[in-house]
Amino acid sequence: MNKNINILFEESQLNFSQIYFLCDLFDTLLDSDRKIRKRKLNNLYKKTESEIYKSVRKSGYHTVGDLKLLRERRPKLYALWYKQTSIDLSITLNKVIVELSDFIVPNLLWHSIYAYSYAHFENDIKTICRKLSEIINIDFVLDNSTRILDQIKMFLSLHLKLDFKNDFLWQNIKQYQNIRNIILHNGGNIDSSRRSIQAQSFVNSCNNISIENNKIFISKEFVQESIFIESEFIMAIEDKCYKIE
Repeated sequence: MNKNINILFEESQLNFSQIYFLCDLFDTLLDSDRKIRKRKLNNLYKKTESEIYKSVRKSGYHTVGDLKLLRERRPKLYALWYKQTSIDLSITLNKVIVELSDFIVPNLLWHSIYAYSYAHFENDIKTICRKLSEIINIDFVLDNSTRILDQIKMFLSLHLKLDFKNDFLWQNIKQYQNIRNIILHNGGNIDSSRRSIQAQSFVNSCNNISIENNKIFISKEFVQESIFIESEFIMAIEDKCYKIE
């Protein structure tokens, strides 16, 4: 195999290995940082008297002045109202804290790492195709009017004789691209678009990824599974390259 392209394959596998390791590292940090994260959020949302006053209208009192008057003239009733409002507010804030700490923050992290990982894959495969085109003296110019993966598929089919029929790796990679696009262009939110409908079908057939409240939730395991599939596909290209003189 050409020495220059061999280096590209080695670099690609190294990238995959590093990102795979990063997943384990961030998962460990998330787990160890959970208590610290909750404490910081508790401090951030710690109830104050001014926050209690935001619930004035719900209590039937319409101004802060009304509350102050109630506190002066009927302290027991004020204390009862304050206690109940504090409990209601505390429950609400606790729900927010739990959601932020245990769901939103981790999901944002995995969304970011997933998009980062897929970007590496797409960049690697484009670089490999360009180098291949130089070796076999064939033009490889990406056209913005056509999807990048479709152009790569066409190039590899024609010039490397890579078989894409019933290809498990390629079908998954196409779905990974779709999930990446929803994360980047729609904030991970599922809507009525064709892209989202395809994503729902894929998610329903997978483990370690889910849709909750119309939002995609990704786990460390799903990110690592995608890295493994993408790495296997790059190796399939590498195997074909050994036949190039």
